[in-house]
Amino acid sequence: MSTSLKASIAPVPSANDFLDIVLSKTQRKTPTVIHPGYKITRIRSFYMRKVMFTKDAFTEKLQAILSEFPVLENLHPFTSSLLKYVDCVAI
Repeated sequence: MSTSLKASIAPVPSANDFLDIVLSKTQRKTPTVIHPGYKITRIRSFYMRKVMFTKDAFTEKLQAILSEFPVLENLHPFTSSLLKYVDCVAI
């Protein structure tokens, strides 16, 4: 009826690996050079573009991780009640 919980979930990267993944993507996909003669508005827009790209990359990666986890309502009733019980006991 339902598949194994572990079968559909990819390993979640550690915090440092996650940062490295997102920041290296930002470095590859956005401009990287600021010249001393640029106006402050151009420099500001340069860094705002980097910040917004990084925000979008974090959001995209986190949504991909969360979408792999099963929804309790879609699990087999036994597995769902077991997870609810384990959660209550762990507290």
